Amino acid sequence: MTYPFGVYGDPGLMPGIVPGLRAPVVHFVRRGETLSIIARKYGTTVHAIMAANNLRNPHVIYPGQRLIIP
Repeated sequence: MTYPFGVYGDPGLMPGIVPGLRAPVVHFVRRGETLSIIARKYGTTVHAIMAANNLRNPHVIYPGQRLIIP
């Protein structure tokens, strides 16, 4: 059976998939890391990470903490 182009095999047209939209990344903080180091690593900002994780103080993160990277 043949399917028309775009019905199967094209993730842009599959239900639940939005083209160009990336899923958030989860980062586990390592000893010695800061939000600015993490932000640079992922090409985002400290403020974006703080907002995504409801952080109030950019200086208070701890090893093993799970951060959503927008």
